[in-house]
Amino acid sequence: MDELDLSPLETVSEEVPWTGLDAIVAVGRSNADVASELVHRFIHLYNDGPFAKKNFEVVYLPYVLTELAREGEPDLRRRIIEGLLRTIVQCSEEDDEAAMEYLRNCIQTLPVNDYGAMVLRAMKEFADPMLLLVSMTLWDMLEPVHREGTADLKSAVRDIAMSSLKEIEELEDFSAPGIQWACYRLAELGCIEALPLMMRLEERMRADASTPFDQIDANGVKEAMEILQRKQNPYPPRVRMPLRQMVAEERKSFADWYANQDQPPTNDYISEAEPATRLEESNSFGYPRYEVTQPVRAEPKVGRNDPCPCGSGKKFKKCCGR
Repeated sequence: MDELDLSPLETVSEEVPWTGLDAIVAVGRSNADVASELVHRFIHLYNDGPFAKKNFEVVYLPYVLTELAREGEPDLRRRIIEGLLRTIVQCSEEDDEAAMEYLRNCIQTLPVNDYGAMVLRAMKEFADPMLLLVSMTLWDMLEPVHREGTADLKSAVRDIAMSSLKEIEELEDFSAPGIQWACYRLAELGCIEALPLMMRLEERMRADASTPFDQIDANGVKEAMEILQRKQNPYPPRVRMPLRQMVAEERKSFADWYANQDQPPTNDYISEAEPATRLEESNSFGYPRYEVTQPVRAEPKVGRNDPCPCGSGKKFKKCCGR
């Protein structure tokens, strides 16, 4: 890619380098080899630790790929969306909810008929159905199908949702993360034949409930049944942020997080006699950990996906770390 200037991807300027990013998109649209290299670059970025360099490529490269997919050839669009979906699954395994949300939102700026079939394939091929975050995310991405999907896509969603619920019902160890999301999609599609199955699942979920969260899941299935029976209206379409606005906000969020990670421990918590020592990276995404010599008086540095210390229940990045 000698003819292509990739420096905008790695810039740390305070403004999004739109001109440079759009130039990369333009070259990718006219050169299939460049587009393929960008897909490979994205996959390696997440495999190698996307936050280690503390730049904004993790924000800008998904934007470039999304724009390439928007007007690209079908094969390129398929490879881009599949790469984004695989990374969503990888982020779920790392419990990186913020990255999952950003990549999901990027994909959902595309027409659902461009990505819906690949989401269904992701469910069958490389998504662990027992991972709560990825299950919820993939089913959520199919929400526009009942309004915008083709007849074939609607039929495919019905088939996958019904088969998933039947498989869950047959499990001896009844555990079904995100089960209500499959029920919502069936309700939106008016799949009345799913009602008896939903009723059995809700009854079993309530009988086996051991935590308040189990009851919440059962309430979700009940709500889906009420939508299906026309006792409740479906949720209105989610207002989706324009892609460029999303990129700008994500860049700012990352800048704030990087700044927080760069701040050394202060004497308010650790004396000079008790230095903080950086350890090995805590996981493949490079979240730092610190060890303090005894006696320990310092709280650990808040990670990007740790619960916010303010007690809001949100991720730190989505709360005080913004």
